[in-house]
Amino acid sequence: MDPVEPAPLLPPAENAGSVGGRAAAGPVLCPNCAVNWPADTVLCVRCGLNLQTGENVAPPTPAAAEAEQEPETRLERFAARFPGLFRPKTLVASLIVLALAGGCFVLCVILMSMGVVMTAATAGGVGLILYAQAVAWVLTGEIQLLVEAMTEFDGPRWNAFFLALAIPLTLAFAFMGLRGPKE
Repeated sequence: MDPVEPAPLLPPAENAGSVGGRAAAGPVLCPNCAVNWPADTVLCVRCGLNLQTGENVAPPTPAAAEAEQEPETRLERFAARFPGLFRPKTLVASLIVLALAGGCFVLCVILMSMGVVMTAATAGGVGLILYAQAVAWVLTGEIQLLVEAMTEFDGPRWNAFFLALAIPLTLAFAFMGLRGPKE
């Protein structure tokens, strides 16, 4: 049995003279979007109409696809907000970077207790950047640079990002304030 070769999907015919329907050897006018196509065209690639059967085979619009995938349960909403927690590679990478950030913060505290303020500030800054990177990975669900991840944030993700940064910083400053200056 010979394989049936599908009709080509060609671009619209230039200056076609057909007004409607199918001409014998002339172009075909799509009744949906009024584009002229060559006579052997089966599918209008502009609107997705099968020109032989009249059936629309276009995929659903992105808005309709999003409406179908709207999370319903609390867990689904949580997973949609923090996709990195449900992707093992992203979660492991985030935990490794969080451990490095924690090491930088410990080094910062040790250096502060020794009186080496500028080096301690540098270690704390590196720790903060690593921590922000790990939080961004959890919020986006992808391992990418912090700047790229932040461009994908929507309103609730920005809120979660700032809260995730503000709470540990507030606790760190409170700890340093309670500890007092070295005598």
